[in-house]
Amino acid sequence: MNRLHEALVAVSCLGPAQFLGRTITPDYYLPALQLRSAPASDPLRHLLAALATRGAALGYQFGVTEGIHGWLTVAETAELAARLDRLDLPRYEPTFAAMADRLKQAGRSASEWQDLSLSFVRTVATIAVRDGQAVLWGNDVCPDVWRKTFGVHDGSQHDTGP
Repeated sequence: MNRLHEALVAVSCLGPAQFLGRTITPDYYLPALQLRSAPASDPLRHLLAALATRGAALGYQFGVTEGIHGWLTVAETAELAARLDRLDLPRYEPTFAAMADRLKQAGRSASEWQDLSLSFVRTVATIAVRDGQAVLWGNDVCPDVWRKTFGVHDGSQHDTGP
């Protein structure tokens, strides 16, 4: 059932995946929030928790880290982007190209990587908001793989068959 759920969401709802780092779940960012004295009641913590757990009943795959972990609505995504924008995180143009460039320059310490990865979450949320979309947290959820499996075209491919 989980695999069918993932396939349906991947084929019907998702655009291209965006690498944020080897973070497994949004719980990875809790130390960064603690360093910034974000209280337990901070809505940012609740938004990250939704990304980590809304898919718990239907979404996680057998390895526990694979599959759909959680998602936000469009309004929640806007709130996530705004709240992350208030934090002292690495700054760059909010584009996937700028994210890729920044990834190449990434520091090697755990805290530097954690801050950069959280800035990637901010960037993805910012781009989603700009495009009127929401975000989903999934590990190894690959729309292209499912489209190929089911022979579904995403509209950018042209069928040249008979």
